[in-house]
Amino acid sequence: MGCNFDLKTFSEESERSSKLKVAIFIAIGFMLVELIGGILAHSLALISDALHMLTDVGAFIISLTVLKISMRPSTAKLTFGYGRAEVLGALGNALTLWGLVAVLVYEAITRMIHPEHVSGGVVFIIAGIGLIANFSMMRVLHTHEHDHDLNVKAAYLHVIGDLLASIGVLLSGLIIYFTGWNILDPIITLIISALILITSWKVIKTSVLIFLEAAPGSVNPSEITKALEDLDGVKEVCDLHVWNISPKEISLTAQICGSVEKITIRELLKKKFSITHSTLEISP
Repeated sequence: MGCNFDLKTFSEESERSSKLKVAIFIAIGFMLVELIGGILAHSLALISDALHMLTDVGAFIISLTVLKISMRPSTAKLTFGYGRAEVLGALGNALTLWGLVAVLVYEAITRMIHPEHVSGGVVFIIAGIGLIANFSMMRVLHTHEHDHDLNVKAAYLHVIGDLLASIGVLLSGLIIYFTGWNILDPIITLIISALILITSWKVIKTSVLIFLEAAPGSVNPSEITKALEDLDGVKEVCDLHVWNISPKEISLTAQICGSVEKITIRELLKKKFSITHSTLEISP
């Protein structure tokens, strides 16, 4: 049997890799600016956002590595291939954000009890630069297919979290500059932390459901069963299981009683439910 090399798949992988590399370059540059500015301005919000950006850099590197691993062909031992390496990487990315939130919340509460002077002008300027950097990364990473690529989506969510953080920090810098209300800095940090949890929860939930081999959200097992039973020659469908091999590939197994060709069933599954991998047992 010959090997079919998919040029389209290779091209898509190369494009996503290039986008992640550009995002890494932008993130590292702004992270250094924000960290230095946070230290000079005594701003926890800036420092925490710099740490968040450091997490972004790690997330992008993990995503880039996992993207290459997930493209490897299946082996005798890993018969489904490396598709779930993508899920594992995305889950790791999201969980690092939750660990970071715990640190930020602790530091923010400490600052609320013992407020420190914050240079609002410096915070405002650096947060403004942060907005430009985050919009640039969003533009680089955004694609109409990112909802189907869990790692690019995880990276994209990291950037959204940073963008929201930059907006909050910018506003806090402006208010602190005119009012001297330094306690606003840790308050904004707590708000940023909540936004990080919200934006990362969906990736964690999706990843866990894939590892638990739950039915994908895009398909309903009951609807699949009904569609199969409506085929001519099918008497009953039993022992049906459907799950994600990877975020982009759905697998199905089923026992079908009746007289029907497997090719007919597979054409239905592919056309109506986008299921391309199926194992069928047909009995009279």
